[in-house]
Parts: sequence; structure tokens; C-alpha cells
Amino acid sequence: MEMGKVLLCTDFSQPAELLFDCLPELRSYGLSEVVLYHVVNIRSAGGNAAELKEHNQKALEEKRESLEEEGFKVEVRVDIGFPPEEIAKAAEEEEVSFILLGSIGKGLIRRMFMGSTTLDAMRLSAKPMLVEKYGELIRGKREAVCSLKFERILVPLDFSSASLEVLKKIGKILDGKGNIVLLAVIESSETAVEFKEERERITKKLEKLKEEWGEKGQKIHYHVQAGNAAESILEKAKEEEATMIALSKRGTGSIKDVLIGNTAETVALRSPVPILLFPN
Repeated sequence: MEMGKVLLCTDFSQPAELLFDCLPELRSYGLSEVVLYHVVNIRSAGGNAAELKEHNQKALEEKRESLEEEGFKVEVRVDIGFPPEEIAKAAEEEEVSFILLGSIGKGLIRRMFMGSTTLDAMRLSAKPMLVEKYGELIRGKREAVCSLKFERILVPLDFSSASLEVLKKIGKILDGKGNIVLLAVIESSETAVEFKEERERITKKLEKLKEEWGEKGQKIHYHVQAGNAAESILEKAKEEEATMIALSKRGTGSIKDVLIGNTAETVALRSPVPILLFPN
């Protein structure tokens, strides 16, 4: 994955505005182009959609000027429609490397860290998506959970081609910087002996990966544990003080390209740290 071009999605809320704070770190990993993007929601705008589009276009043009002064190549785009669908469409048309969205906490409910637009865009998009996470409102302001997202990245591995591809892409982005924490979860085993054998087999694979990446100058740590995959990922992210979780979207069924797998969705919904989600 190249960090070259991002679709920065804003609805002009405070969390969305804070996404601009991500850009300096992303530039240090290769970001050079930014598409400032907004969707006028046709359902709520009604007859004012065209007027809102013009107004928001002007607001983004002001943002463009400041970013260009910082050395970014910037494009502004405003569309009218259903936000998740338009985000996925724009990402394809603009040929961006990834989509950048923000998400805030809203209490102890299932969607506590994920707004409906972000979740639906995650399901629909065929592009990698970086979801920044923000904490609760404190003295009228929110702050990003992790100011340096690429310092310590947790990468769950089931040794499928999809999960190994995620590791490859993360390694390419980091290029020897930061730390990668690999986690393999054994969800079921018939006996203690079977679990022990499986653990030894997986450990050998992880040790080999550690050696291979170590030769490239990349710091790798790994863990093997038993349990539910999603719960284990969330627990390990907390224990390891991960600054981001990177994983693959695992669709199921006949419309897998627009679905997100149970493990990925649960982690995305409940993770308090940023998520970098890759398409299948």
C-alpha cells in the first residue's frame, strides 16, 4: 500500500475537522496528495442541497489554501447523495490510496465508537480505510486517542493470504519504523494436546516471520493465545498499548464485496484506537 493520496472525508463536525491533524504524520509515511471531500446528504438537505453544496465547496476551498501552503497537492470535491455510497464511489474515481474518516465515542452501546456513515462506508468501500478514533468530550473539545498511529501496530494473523497481505502492506508503509505486534488466536481445539501442538506450529511460523522482517530492519513482536478472535484482538491491543489495529475486511456470502466479516466489524466497532481496514 502506498500512502500517496488520501480521500479526507469531512462533515465539518469537530472530530472531522481534527482529521487535518493526522496529515503531518501521514506525510512522514509518504502522503503527498489530499482530496478534501464532503457529501451533502440528500435525505436531510432536501431542496437546499444545491445551496449547501456551493457553501461547503467554498469552506473546503479555504482549507485547500492552507494545505497547499504546507506543501500538499490538494483537490476539493463536494457531492450530493447518500454519504456512504458517495464516499465509496469518490474513492474509486479519485484513485486514492485510502480513505480517512473520524469516529467518536457515544457511550456503552454496540456502536460506541462508530457512526453509521463510517460503518456503512467501511462495508461498501473497496479501498483501504483509516478510521481515526476520538475520546469523549472534555471541556468542549475532543482529542485523537493516538497522536502517533504508526508507532505500535497490532496485526491479527490467521495466515490466510488476506492477513499476510495486510502484514506485507504495513511493513511497506513502516519501512523499518515503529513496531508491529502480530497476534494469532486459536479459537478452538478438541484437547489440551491438540492446543499445544497447534500453538507450537503457529509459534514456528511467527518466529520465521519475525526473523524475515528483522532482516529488513523491522521490529516484530508476536503472541499466540486461545479465545474468541475479536475479543482477543481487543484485549491484546489494550495490553500492548497498540496505537492502531490493522486487519482485513473478511466478507461472507454471495455479496462479500459489500460486507464486512464478523471479526473485523466487531473490532472496528469496539476498538478505542484507530483502525486501518483493508479490503479483501
